[in-house]
Amino acid sequence: MTDNNFFDTPIQWLFKLAYQLKLLYNKIFYPDAYGVYVAVWAEGKILMIKNSYKSYFTLPCGGIKKDESAEQAAVRELLEEVNIQTNAKELSFFSSFLSVFENMHDHINLYELYLKKVPQFNIDNREVIWGEFITLEEALEMDLFPVVHDYLLNKTEHVK
Repeated sequence: MTDNNFFDTPIQWLFKLAYQLKLLYNKIFYPDAYGVYVAVWAEGKILMIKNSYKSYFTLPCGGIKKDESAEQAAVRELLEEVNIQTNAKELSFFSSFLSVFENMHDHINLYELYLKKVPQFNIDNREVIWGEFITLEEALEMDLFPVVHDYLLNKTEHVK
């Protein structure tokens, strides 16, 4: 984990402001968005994160940039958000979802990354303010992004 420094709090406020402006834009234009989520599993636990500007917990995730494949976006987001380095060959495609949340049509590709042991990871304490590998049961008790909640429920059904 990363320790707080002098610039973290102001940058967290900038993320919150940008997020609020994005929500306003979404309310006016109701755009289509294209993104990726990555479920990182190790030792029977999943990596959950909390962004500084959102009220719910989620997986490492982000938008797909122009001229970038979904797999490339997933690899990039893992590196940017939690400093976990991987490659597209290590990712397994789980499913696509259409999320109508926050006034947009979010087309989500969800990938899984299975690791033998819990990796070292770092958060920037700016965009991502918390991250931890936790059990599936612990994750389901959290306030989760709807797609993440549905994904974890699906995993629970397959474990039984």
